Amino acid sequence: MSIGMEVYDCMRSLQSKGGLQRVMHDSYLNTFLNNGEIVISDIADDRGIHERVIHQQQKIVQYKTKTLIYSLEENDIPPEIQNKTPWSKKKTASQLKNWSGSGLSGLAFSHQTNKWVALGILIQVNEFADRGINLKNTYYVPGFNLLNYWKTQARENEEQNKKLIRAFTEILNNLTNPYEHVGFETLKQWLLNRINEKKISIKHLDFFLSVLITASKAPFFDWKEIGTNSYFKEKVHAASKMFDGNMVALLEELEEIIGDPVSSIHLTTRPGNRDIILAAQCRLVFTFGMYNYEKAPVLAKVTDEEVHYLQSIDAKNIRTIFAAENRAVVRKLIKHIPYGHRAHIGIVGFDGQVRSAVYDLLRHFKNAGVGQIIIWSDYDRAAIAMVEKLYALEFEQFKFVAKKQGTLLLVSYAEGLKQLKELAGTNHLTEQENFLWDFDLLETIVLEGNVND
Repeated sequence: MSIGMEVYDCMRSLQSKGGLQRVMHDSYLNTFLNNGEIVISDIADDRGIHERVIHQQQKIVQYKTKTLIYSLEENDIPPEIQNKTPWSKKKTASQLKNWSGSGLSGLAFSHQTNKWVALGILIQVNEFADRGINLKNTYYVPGFNLLNYWKTQARENEEQNKKLIRAFTEILNNLTNPYEHVGFETLKQWLLNRINEKKISIKHLDFFLSVLITASKAPFFDWKEIGTNSYFKEKVHAASKMFDGNMVALLEELEEIIGDPVSSIHLTTRPGNRDIILAAQCRLVFTFGMYNYEKAPVLAKVTDEEVHYLQSIDAKNIRTIFAAENRAVVRKLIKHIPYGHRAHIGIVGFDGQVRSAVYDLLRHFKNAGVGQIIIWSDYDRAAIAMVEKLYALEFEQFKFVAKKQGTLLLVSYAEGLKQLKELAGTNHLTEQENFLWDFDLLETIVLEGNVND
């Protein structure tokens, strides 16, 4: 807020106590005077529009430096500039046009600004050069009616925010964590603390509360579901997209708050490269056509959007799906294992987040008759959410690549989940890259897992 607006606000308070309206106006107008400038005259015409003439006094020399054109008549703010962002610094006509969002031509907008001056919405300041002979510059500052409107709006917004905070707090206090999401209670307590300290915006509060509401409703959830649980979902056109513009920043902040990857709270989407890589003898049938990999031992790329249009998979020769969250691991593994050895294995790599597209692709393989899935992930908290979600696909056989004494072995779902939880509890967390020194061992595990079942 500028000094002028602060003075004006202070004098409004005095006015309410002592009726000093003219003093208030003068105090605000005088904030636009420079050192040595004095008011020579202030005359209103028959329309009530004032022209305040300012001179510079220098010893025996006095000349005009500026005029202030304004109105003291009370008027409502026109709809076209209601709810526009408040400002305090001077604006040129061009800047004023950008602020108002006006589509008028230059001449038409000049008439519009004159109208706003007459309505007491703007104060026009004309600066002169050459000792008052030539007009040097014209700019605009907020008028009295615009300032009053902003003050009223600020008070109303403050009251509305207080009501929202009370509503949000009640919702927050009643939320439970039935699916035992890691980080749920941390985020909930963080929000309560921020509310008590008054250190969070309504926008941020709505997002994080929406995350908790969504997490309380399902064991796994997607980014697009968060907006559909927003307090303001009825006021937007596409609620599922309402947070998309700040997705990266919001997810980074969420991870910082809970101290874990977003997948640990079972949020299965985050920004970045989302392509799924695939090496399998199969045909992918889409609504728009078909990809045939039956005879090609190649590494294919499937996008999220393509999976959305996937109708079915023909994979009659595949017995096992080996799915790894690290695509670099998958690329190296495919190069290492001869194609003839992995003819009955479908290898899938994704980015560490079991998004809807990853889940749907694996579900299509299950529906195609593939009986077994082998999962290899990092050994961290996020893997718990991943394993639980993929187990829900209900393959006939579910195996997990566990670690034991520096080596790898296949275990059941229950054993794998138990190990992940124990490792998370002791913070003995390990990434897949730590085991890439022995691809022969990994090949043996994958192939034996396929033969045994």
